[in-house]
Amino acid sequence: MEKWEVLVTNLDADRFPLDRMKELCKLRWGIEKSFKTLKDDDCGIQFHSKKDEFVKMELYARYGFPGYMIEHDGQQLADSAGRLGATNNEMEMTAFLESLKRLEQLGLTQQHLLFVLKSQYVIKSVSDTNDGPAWIKSWKKRDWKTANGKPVANQELWQDIDRELAKFDSSKLKFAWLRSTFSDAGSDFVDSLLMKRMAE
Repeated sequence: MEKWEVLVTNLDADRFPLDRMKELCKLRWGIEKSFKTLKDDDCGIQFHSKKDEFVKMELYARYGFPGYMIEHDGQQLADSAGRLGATNNEMEMTAFLESLKRLEQLGLTQQHLLFVLKSQYVIKSVSDTNDGPAWIKSWKKRDWKTANGKPVANQELWQDIDRELAKFDSSKLKFAWLRSTFSDAGSDFVDSLLMKRMAE
């Protein structure tokens, strides 16, 4: 059975013969993989703007400025903050931590609470799931080390979260995962809040 390899291009065939095209495709493969990650995993395809500065703004909003929204007594309480250069995990953790602090200020530490998060990392770290007990329990037993003996990433931030969570009735906390590619009113509201903060 014959195998075919099809390369489609608008480049001049005399200047870029087949062998050269194959070489160029191999060189470009890393860029294509990076774009796939940006597009699929990081939802980069969903940019609202075509202008460079506004695309950068959206990137910063996604990767540098965490946000949260609390719905309580018919009210929506929301905020965002952050720093440029933080990882996505750091921002998800920071948003969770800030929401815990706000809930404490509202006197809701002993109430039934549902946290809807986009981060499986945060959920599995702080709550028992079908995959096993909360990772934070094991980290604390091992003096904030992972199973392979390495220091837990973002240790100080996790310790802050742990201290804040200790103020809550853990039996009344529920967690649900919202896929990052899924849209809901709360998620869309927080995204718009982040964009507003970036524009300030």
